[in-house]
Amino acid sequence: EKLSPHLNKMLSVRRAFFTRASKISLIKSSATFPFETLVGVQAEVAHLFSPLSSVRDDRVEPRNIHTVGSCSPSPSFRSFSSSAVKEKEVELDDSLSAEELQEMKTEADELLLDTFAPTKLVNAEQGKQKNTEAVVRDLRGATVGSAQLMGEIWDIPIRKDIVHSVVVWQLAKRRKGNNKAKSRGEIQATGRKPHPQKGTGRARQGDRKGPHFRGGGRAHPPRPREFGFKLNKKVIRLGLKCALSARKAEGSLLLLDSLQMEEAKTKTANLTLRLLLGHDYPNTLFVDKDPLDQDFLVFKSATNNLFRVSCLPHDALNVYSILKARKLVMTVAALESMQARLSTPIKR
Repeated sequence: EKLSPHLNKMLSVRRAFFTRASKISLIKSSATFPFETLVGVQAEVAHLFSPLSSVRDDRVEPRNIHTVGSCSPSPSFRSFSSSAVKEKEVELDDSLSAEELQEMKTEADELLLDTFAPTKLVNAEQGKQKNTEAVVRDLRGATVGSAQLMGEIWDIPIRKDIVHSVVVWQLAKRRKGNNKAKSRGEIQATGRKPHPQKGTGRARQGDRKGPHFRGGGRAHPPRPREFGFKLNKKVIRLGLKCALSARKAEGSLLLLDSLQMEEAKTKTANLTLRLLLGHDYPNTLFVDKDPLDQDFLVFKSATNNLFRVSCLPHDALNVYSILKARKLVMTVAALESMQARLSTPIKR
């Protein structure tokens, strides 16, 4: 009987924790909350887990946790909506020098030219075939320059039917089709008649090579064949342009100056890609110009055991590989060669 009030307090704390846990899952799925807010919420949840801090008195007194925004703990559980977060106001100082103002302007211009900023919705201006400038970075993520993206390649209307046709054509062409079985005419067996034609009561048979006999040939066996079919070169090129335009429109295109690495180590390559693409980077396709270039060979050898990384030369770039990878990383040399190749007329 003496422990019943304490047990009731423990049950109320557990109910409060499950109420908060459902709201914390919403916070973690949103990108609008700062990191300090999540740290404060996690600290409050840890307090609710602690039985000593909640049952030591007749009432539950949460600890005073300093957080950013309006997510501070209180006895009444408030909602963790984005409208409840108060962001800090940034005041511009009038005493900034000309160099600092120029640096801020440069950073703003880089954000406008950044093609590696994921967007939820495709811009309404997509498909107008406008030439754009894109930021060029190195493997460390630092900005080293810019490059021009041709509108007729990177900004065309995305045709899903064309992309689907090209993918089906590509997957059909790579099927081997070398399945082979023997028919009754290719079976090596005696041609002797098994039994007389009449007088035995059995069905008449000419030999033992038929498909209804054990060891006989197959009826209508599979033969080596080609599964590929013809698709116009214009359609193939249009599908490649649509795939490139889709990656650029959704902010999944990254341009690098080169793929130069000091050594072909998988550990070093993994750390470099985590700094460049994020800790949990998705499937990424790296494209370079020359397949026999030393930098490309070293990078390919270093990332050969990374299952989320693929490497291709620019002339082997295809629609299926682009769609299979979530991110497309291309060097400036590969970009120039690919744009020159896709802008030349098709030979008839």
